[in-house]
Amino acid sequence: MYGLILENICCYVREKFGEKVWSEIKYVAGIEQDTWKMDEICSEGLVHKIIWAAQDVTGASIDELMTAVGASFYDFLSKYEFNKVVRVLGRTFPEFLNGLDNLHEYLRFTFPKLKPPSFYCEHESRTGLTLHYRSKRRGFLHYVKGQIKSIAKTLYDTDVDIELLDHENEDNMEHVIMRLHFNNISFNKTETQFNDMAEIVRDQVKITSDVFFDIFPFIIVFNRGMRVRNIGMALLRVMPRLVGKKINNEFVLMRPFIRFRWEEIMLHSNNIFEIMSIEPVWEDEKVYVYRAGDARELAEERRRMADDEKQRFITLKGQMMYMEEWESICFMGIPVMANLRQMYKTGLFINDFALHDSSRDLVLASTQQAAELKLLLDQESQKSEKMKESMASLRQERKRTDNLLYQLLPKTVAEQLRRGESAVASCEVPYNF
Repeated sequence: MYGLILENICCYVREKFGEKVWSEIKYVAGIEQDTWKMDEICSEGLVHKIIWAAQDVTGASIDELMTAVGASFYDFLSKYEFNKVVRVLGRTFPEFLNGLDNLHEYLRFTFPKLKPPSFYCEHESRTGLTLHYRSKRRGFLHYVKGQIKSIAKTLYDTDVDIELLDHENEDNMEHVIMRLHFNNISFNKTETQFNDMAEIVRDQVKITSDVFFDIFPFIIVFNRGMRVRNIGMALLRVMPRLVGKKINNEFVLMRPFIRFRWEEIMLHSNNIFEIMSIEPVWEDEKVYVYRAGDARELAEERRRMADDEKQRFITLKGQMMYMEEWESICFMGIPVMANLRQMYKTGLFINDFALHDSSRDLVLASTQQAAELKLLLDQESQKSEKMKESMASLRQERKRTDNLLYQLLPKTVAEQLRRGESAVASCEVPYNF
């Protein structure tokens, strides 16, 4: 878990209850740290320790606290300007919900070890929709509910009532189904507005399959039996024996958290898909690759892999689209490259990417941007260390001041003065018997 979430909790408690309450919460939780860096990797249980301590100190329930912290998350993001990304995620509230997985994909550039949740919408109507929430972290349901309500009101001026339909744990993953009740004024409006224009475009503009595969050099076309019918030319150079094989025997599905089956792909076609080759595309005798039997077990094993080990496999990220004319699904993906070395090792070159694909620029600029980002993070780390040193010095000085105060005055009187009581109130009047 990254420090971004912990810093969100810290800021909320300080703004809502004050510094004194935050100090008490830290004492009860048994922690001394005051701030967390955005990219700092922290213990998974630290959030729960702080929230449990906050419940004891403030008297509010855990569910109430998590909901309130989640509701403050959007305003908190403005400190790091991530709120600008959230703001342009969707034109309507349902579009925003459908784009949440895309947002987490974007955040993985800043937080490479991020283990994001997955969201999926279905049964959309004029009065709301059903939202599926899956996460490997438990205990964040009310945090998510607070985020949803806050963003719906802030960005879309929409009031949302959330009804819990089902809550279960499957394969070490929390799966929650919620019905979101709201005034979905955009339902069917967009489709009606553009349907006529789309019909005209489909009738007048047709392209051949050669042009189509040239536009998408990493495309994979597979039928209902999951068998690959055709692939793009760039992917053919890397995996020449892929055609004719089952895609779920050659790739493991990393995201979204569903089974790699035709029916489930069709249900989640509005999600970003990420697949990783089961076999390495370049060999390295120093690294042993564990081949798990179950697809989900294999996916979990790949997620635990070190970054340098993952580079031995080709990872594609993109969209699944059903082509009615071909009775097939087209996976229009692009390679996910950590650096230029991985591109070279996998046998890919810049000219393998389509001219319109911005990945060409991203790959070339990634090295420079990574260096600049590392410099900024180092500077932030230095500032954080200085702040920790200053806080430690402050605690030492406060302790010395307390010791000096206790030497000058009785401890009970000193405590009364520290609480802000007047000097007169601390005086004791003797009784005459």
